[in-house]
Amino acid sequence: MGDFAMNCPDCISRFCGAAMLLAALTGCSRPEQPKTSAAVPDSTITAQVKAAIVREPLLKTNDISVATRNGTVELRGAVHSINDIVRVADIAQSIDGVKAVRNEVQVQ
Repeated sequence: MGDFAMNCPDCISRFCGAAMLLAALTGCSRPEQPKTSAAVPDSTITAQVKAAIVREPLLKTNDISVATRNGTVELRGAVHSINDIVRVADIAQSIDGVKAVRNEVQVQ
């Protein structure tokens, strides 16, 4: 290796320069930041939950009230079965911006 270094001083200089440039460039890169969605207004969440409940063909009720506060959806009302209670909560949870669901829906 000593003979090679003596015969090619420019090669060593170029290699060191390239290594330093590579180290500098990789040192400046940042890990990709996770994307955060903008906060969805409570009124928008409420409207979307109500619309989704009305569109659900398996639910045969219009007796569900929806209120949203700080991304937490509160459901109240009456349905025909326990499966409907679960379905209403699933629908609410599927809406963008919902952080939690308080399900106070009861079987009539």
